[in-house]
Amino acid sequence: MNPWISQPYHRAVMYRPAVLIFSLAALVAFLLWAGCGQKMELPTETTTGQWGSGDTTYVRVNPPWNAQHPYSQNFQSPRDIVIGWDGNIYISDSLRIWQLDRAGQVQRRYLIPDLEDIQAIAQGPDNKIYAVKGDSNVYNLDGTFLQPDLISVRHARYTGIAVDVDNWIYLADSGRQMMLRYQFDDTTRADTLATYGSGGGTVDLPRGIDIDLSGNVYFAQEGGSFHVQKLRPSGDSYRPDVYFGLEGDSLKQFLRPRDVAVDVLGYIYVIDTGNHRVQKFTPGGGFKITFGDSGSAGEQFLSPAGIAVDEDLILYIADSGNHRVERYQLSTEIDIPEEP
Repeated sequence: MNPWISQPYHRAVMYRPAVLIFSLAALVAFLLWAGCGQKMELPTETTTGQWGSGDTTYVRVNPPWNAQHPYSQNFQSPRDIVIGWDGNIYISDSLRIWQLDRAGQVQRRYLIPDLEDIQAIAQGPDNKIYAVKGDSNVYNLDGTFLQPDLISVRHARYTGIAVDVDNWIYLADSGRQMMLRYQFDDTTRADTLATYGSGGGTVDLPRGIDIDLSGNVYFAQEGGSFHVQKLRPSGDSYRPDVYFGLEGDSLKQFLRPRDVAVDVLGYIYVIDTGNHRVQKFTPGGGFKITFGDSGSAGEQFLSPAGIAVDEDLILYIADSGNHRVERYQLSTEIDIPEEP
């Protein structure tokens, strides 16, 4: 019931004192009887998540994807997760890449020769799959290097990768402290999006990347003054558009965030790895909701490392330390004002 909506008029009823006293006595007796024999306490269990506009909570979708699932996804240490351009879900898992459908059924397992500890993966609109593992190479599925003369350079250490609708390949380079992009069509093109620094529009140990349909670039980083940033295309360059997140364990703070995702409405999701949780923000960077804490039970994470969100706003979370992939779906029932 909304207290600000006027209610139908009810005629007042006059009670005699004796009747009122009897009613109160009966009420007290009932309460004493109801509480007799046990201590009545306030509930201690909390729902998953915090309030936000149009949100009540994120609801865990059961069962999780792991070795106990009917389709038996025996993950070792899932690190990254992406929604492919072909509609499938791709998960990097130590020595291999899993291809699953939306129900979690395994379609294929890719084992890239001589590639261990895959950190991030991406699929382009041409359905080609790429992987990086923190060294100076970008790997194709057959284990060969992508454009080694241009990409495989000294001191590079690629820790994040994404591909946009125009087949630009975006790379987070934690070795040279840069955000780069390449396009290999009829001609080769290369751009530097951001370089080392501590403020907005600069990078310091960049990690996961995501790109929206407008070409905006989102990335999470472990260093710098702002752990989450959005870069906006501006002519032939990129400008800082949104940046937030100091180091810490309070709301809107992060500890070693590893990945970021953006949904079709522009909301930003961050894997707060060191704090074992997920945080969601408005397109302008206003805090929205958080859920999860450290542990192995339901609605808990252990060093989560990757996140993706599909067109139905279902979240897919690579819960690395628990050897599983979790899914969460938004429940929307009430509307509470949000931070702009």
